[in-house]
Amino acid sequence: MHKILETLRDAQKALEVLLWPHPIQAEEIIADSSEATMVDLVVSGYEWLCLNCHEENSEIKATENVTCRKCGKGFETYLPQYTYE
Repeated sequence: MHKILETLRDAQKALEVLLWPHPIQAEEIIADSSEATMVDLVVSGYEWLCLNCHEENSEIKATENVTCRKCGKGFETYLPQYTYE
């Protein structure tokens, strides 16, 4: 469990570096936040079921191939599906 949390923290830090604007832009965003009416939703993971052993697996990012953590069988993936209301 500790390793999973550590991996998730590393992934979150990487996303913050990739998604967060330049420091000058960040100051502008903070200054304008009192007028903001919307927030960003960030995808935090993907789940899939192994076709071989039926183990429920999760991935931090979408990839073209996945490997089951239980039986080790690999699979190609479809494009991620998102749920909207």
